[in-house]
Amino acid sequence: MKRIVITGANGIIGAELCKRFIDKGYYVIGINRIEPQRKRRR
Repeated sequence: MKRIVITGANGIIGAELCKRFIDKGYYVIGINRIEPQRKRRR
């Protein structure tokens, strides 16, 4: 089984790439950069 790493898997393009590679039989590893939300200044 072929493996592939996709960065930004939660985005529109990344999610679509994940679906397409999974359909083709790839083992997909998705990586996302998640930053903590900042408090808003009033």
